[in-house]
Amino acid sequence: EPYKTAMGASISRGGRKDMADPGLYFEINARGGHVAGGVYMPSKEQLADIRAWIADHHYECMEALNDPMFIKVFGSLRGERNKVLPSEFRDIAKQIPLIANKQFYYWGDISKTDLLSANAADRILAMHHAATPVRTMLRQALE
Repeated sequence: EPYKTAMGASISRGGRKDMADPGLYFEINARGGHVAGGVYMPSKEQLADIRAWIADHHYECMEALNDPMFIKVFGSLRGERNKVLPSEFRDIAKQIPLIANKQFYYWGDISKTDLLSANAADRILAMHHAATPVRTMLRQALE
């Protein structure tokens, strides 16, 4: 059995090593693949900026996360959560649990059939475009 069973690519403003820009990530494996994006490894400062933005822009955050196309393609924003939060975010975390995340990413599956079709690139881009409201929200938080 081969050691590596998937191949992935990341496209972002900061290049392939930028784990904070919510660009486009896609992966292909024998069963199909995945399309993803978001902020996977924010620095301590970037994490504080995202949390502060979420606290100050709760309505815009919920509007982006409840976008029908985003939900259809990705379901929800994912990420590991901190068990202990900085004191300034503890009360608001009861209303906005997302603020406890230390990662903010989305991940959707793409079928083998779609990947082998002539319009595979169009399908990947359509999935990427479905995340536009969330990607925009994360970029605003990091500005």
